[in-house]
Amino acid sequence: MSEEIQRELMKGGVVDITTRGRRTGEPRRIEIRLHVIDDEIYLTGSPGPRSWHANLLSYADFRLHLKRELVADLDAHATEVTGNEETRRVHRRILENVGKPEELELRVKGSPLMHIRVDTDSATS
Repeated sequence: MSEEIQRELMKGGVVDITTRGRRTGEPRRIEIRLHVIDDEIYLTGSPGPRSWHANLLSYADFRLHLKRELVADLDAHATEVTGNEETRRVHRRILENVGKPEELELRVKGSPLMHIRVDTDSATS
């Protein structure tokens, strides 16, 4: 099953994530888009503070929920991308993919960016 999951992850697109609330410790589930750049998985968002980002900074382990062709719940771990070069490279590729390259400076300065590692063997349906 992990090969199927890996193929589904590499498509990117809309998924849900369940983070742990930084103040309450309660589960928080949201819909978000995965971005795959050079076979690595990233989460980002519009510029500005994001609750999911703050939650992942406090508790890096979370659940990723595939919900399209393949439905599965997976253990995952987030690491904040802080290097300016990597941040710029990843945002540039994401924005080229969505046809908004003019937003690069805005995104680099103000958008959260997390690198995601997924345990494909942890899948439950």
